Amino acid sequence: MKYKCKECDFHWIGTSYTFDEVRKHEKTHLKSKVKTIKSKISNTQNKSSKK
Repeated sequence: MKYKCKECDFHWIGTSYTFDEVRKHEKTHLKSKVKTIKSKISNTQNKSSKK
């Protein structure tokens, strides 16, 4: 099996038994997306409260 991340240069070649490495890697992108979304929400709230 092969996997290439769409968001960075991570790639993996292995068996289904080692696919957990891919899952761990994808979680790193999820965490960064959540932080980005939270910061966008807080920035929007800060701008609206300044008016």
